[in-house]
Amino acid sequence: MMLYTYLKRPKFHRILVTMFLLLILLSIYGLFLGASKDKESIHARTGFLDLSTLHFSSDNAVYLGGEWAFYYNEYIDPAGSTALPDGFIEVPKIWNSFLYEGESIGPHAYGSYRLTVKLSDDSQDILGLKLPSMSSSYKLYINGKLIHQSGIPGISKETETPEWKPNIAFFAPDSSDIDIVIHVSNFHYAKGGMWGNILFGSKEDVVEYRDTSLMRSYLLFGILSITCIFLLSLSLIEKNFPCLYLGLFCLSSALREVAVREVAIWNILGHIDHIMLARLEYITMPLITLFHTIFIYNLYQREFGKKVYRGISISMVAMIPFTLFATPNTFSSYLWVYQLSVLISFSYSAFIITKSFIRNNTSSGILLIGLIVMLLAIVNDILYAEKINTNYGLAHAYTIAFTIFLMTQVFMVFINISENYKRAQLATRSQFMLLQSQIKPHFLFNILNTIQQLVDKNPAKSKKLISVLSDYLRGNFTYGSNPDINLILLRDELTLVESCVYMANTRFDDRIELELDVDSQCLEHKIPSLILQPLVENSIKHGLTEGNLKILITAKMSPKNLIINVRDDGVGMSKIQIHNLLESKTQDLQHLSEDGVGLKNVRMRMQLLYNRDIAIQSEKGQGTEVSLIIPLDNDNKLQEAVEC
Repeated sequence: MMLYTYLKRPKFHRILVTMFLLLILLSIYGLFLGASKDKESIHARTGFLDLSTLHFSSDNAVYLGGEWAFYYNEYIDPAGSTALPDGFIEVPKIWNSFLYEGESIGPHAYGSYRLTVKLSDDSQDILGLKLPSMSSSYKLYINGKLIHQSGIPGISKETETPEWKPNIAFFAPDSSDIDIVIHVSNFHYAKGGMWGNILFGSKEDVVEYRDTSLMRSYLLFGILSITCIFLLSLSLIEKNFPCLYLGLFCLSSALREVAVREVAIWNILGHIDHIMLARLEYITMPLITLFHTIFIYNLYQREFGKKVYRGISISMVAMIPFTLFATPNTFSSYLWVYQLSVLISFSYSAFIITKSFIRNNTSSGILLIGLIVMLLAIVNDILYAEKINTNYGLAHAYTIAFTIFLMTQVFMVFINISENYKRAQLATRSQFMLLQSQIKPHFLFNILNTIQQLVDKNPAKSKKLISVLSDYLRGNFTYGSNPDINLILLRDELTLVESCVYMANTRFDDRIELELDVDSQCLEHKIPSLILQPLVENSIKHGLTEGNLKILITAKMSPKNLIINVRDDGVGMSKIQIHNLLESKTQDLQHLSEDGVGLKNVRMRMQLLYNRDIAIQSEKGQGTEVSLIIPLDNDNKLQEAVEC
């Protein structure tokens, strides 16, 4: 029983849900990561790699990473050139910083990579190479034979035909020593060279790796595309703008998935021009950042700085035409600007959501988990793009992380459905209780009976009482038509309260004193209709004894809230009475008594409209004070709900 009570505590429940969700996300991430089947990288030294201890019929494929011989601005004879290299260059790595005669060669150049590989003497099986795209074209030779090419390497921009297309190639080794020569040129992009790892192994292993990686891309693209269609349809039907931006966020991420890593768009559309492919890859960065920023801003408008929002949005919108109309060589030179913009946007969003989570917004914690995973993937992809991290199995992890982020959104949707269902139940109970508190035949009977007695004794007072009763009934019927969301000015609510107290005084010989201590600026702010009147009626009914009763209503403003207190000096209540009053089972509407209905109604409506509880302070013989805290910025939102 004690364990059950402990598990029901809200804080523990939130921690449990968060840990469970994190476990699921880590498991999914591990499955996707495992699907990449990253291989071991055996480091070559001074253009030589010894694989004589490996048997590819049983051993896994390996990456041909390390020091390759490099010949700057020279296409060496692949059949067996004896020329000395200009140096050794790390693969995978961008060649921009390679030093030739003491100076960096920069991005625009051509040259030859060479690696001698020693195989085991019994390596007679067909071997395979999984080849990444290279910037910007290449031809690959093994022992002097052309095995594969992508584009046409040249010695100038005019003679080069660029092409980015990962592929696989096969060959049968005719000896235990193989000489790999790759002619590479780049005159169309801001980064050149062999920037990706070559996977080397048995034909079956290479094919399996390529197919697994492609299937992952197709799976992610399918998930994101279907989710995008669903969210866009939902946004049109429900006119839900966050769904619209999340759907566009999905679309941008789906396009990025088929434009990077395995460049699966080749398999979907066939041949795609190098310039179009480069633009597609780069334009997804500002699009993803733009729609992500708008989506988070719509969820957290109060916390998200408007200047930051405008700054990010305007800069992203400006980068889109720049990517569309500039050459790949131009916009790729500013890759750091794209990367920095993405980092700033996602980091700021994580900061905003963290603040919301600290303020006890449970759903923000779930969103924060997905966003942190996505932010880590972005950092990882930036490190890979700069070849600080060369682990291909961990490269281009953004789309996987975004898929996890979407799952957190689905989880939040289910939470919201559950909360909305509870709030709908709360609204139904609140509506019932307000009607029950309003329909009081004995109240009308007592007032009419008082008027009848005063007609002969004090005609003037009876006339005024009729006028006050008319105004009171008109206000109740007008403002009570939609009690769960309808708003009125505090000034009008206080007028109804004064009418209520005046009529009560005609019955109790003016023993009730009402005092108002309200700042003038508070009078023009809106509050839920008929939310103070039940508190005053409660004070009169339960606080008035044989003596007098004083009721004090105060209203003050803080920077973000309207704070209203209703205090009386009546008989008061014990802590047990307060607990029994508030914690009684109000779901069973048939067993609701009239006692405490007004107070319960006020409490439920505050929870429904503002997700806030009321505060009650009371002691036996010391009176009772009820405090309401109403957010000032909710006035417009609630009024829009009324108009809709």
